[in-house]
Amino acid sequence: MTSQIIATIVIGAFVVERITNGLLFLLSYLKWWKQKFPEPELQKTHVGRYAAQKNAKLIYFCVAGALIAPFLLLNKEIRVLGLLKVQSSFFTDFFITWLLIVAGSGQVSEILKLYKGHGAEEAGEKPIEVTGTIHLHQEKERSDAAHV
Repeated sequence: MTSQIIATIVIGAFVVERITNGLLFLLSYLKWWKQKFPEPELQKTHVGRYAAQKNAKLIYFCVAGALIAPFLLLNKEIRVLGLLKVQSSFFTDFFITWLLIVAGSGQVSEILKLYKGHGAEEAGEKPIEVTGTIHLHQEKERSDAAHV
């Protein structure tokens, strides 16, 4: 029974993560969305990147939470505390289940990122690293050096 509960939460978190990221990806193409929620990587300052990252996490949490809430309201048999036979109020059971799935969806996203990075390393692909020093000379300096 416990494995069924864990599987339900993990599958639910995975589905919420995929749908949420897909929806946020589509929204990122809208002009008003770009203005309101700019990409963190495109920010020029550290403060701008930090603020954009915090906004992205908040938006993810809100969208994921909004996606799972109606599903949990309509499917009363998917409640963690109820499945564990723990006496609790409807609101407590709903909130614990909602929080596990929403928070778990963020973790699924992180696990997928780690998996992608791990797979590339195993395939023998390594990032290119360039080291050294570059000296830039103006034309005049080069022609003077050629005569010496």
